[in-house]
Amino acid sequence: MDMGGVVLAGRYDMRGGRSSLRYTFCRAMLDPPLGLGLNVSRNAIGAEANLRTGCIAFDSTFAFNAQNVPQAQKLFMSPVGDWFASAAQSGWKLSATDDFVEVILGGDYFSQHPEKHPEQLAAALDTVVAGGQQLLAARQNIQGRYL
Repeated sequence: MDMGGVVLAGRYDMRGGRSSLRYTFCRAMLDPPLGLGLNVSRNAIGAEANLRTGCIAFDSTFAFNAQNVPQAQKLFMSPVGDWFASAAQSGWKLSATDDFVEVILGGDYFSQHPEKHPEQLAAALDTVVAGGQQLLAARQNIQGRYL
């Protein structure tokens, strides 16, 4: 049975940054990759998105670009756009590409460190895995309707 893709793994990697700030990257790897040339990142405050999906909650929170713009727009006009916006409103620094969904913890002076709050790391991993599952399910629905 073809499941339309799977989330291979949720993993984390801790790195140091400027001024001894630490970052923890949590990623869910997508297999197979989406194949859209996708890059989704949080909008800078007050920035206008260059490409729009039609999902107001997503467009006001994220910037995206893709090689296959029409398919990427369809992907985020589905419930995936609302899911990403909701996750971002919950405070997650969320991004995505064809290959993974990522949450970054830390990186500022006010952030909590996962080693002091292990439940935060578990929640971040759950979030990226859920995001990956959302993307893969939406892709399968779109391909089923448009192929």
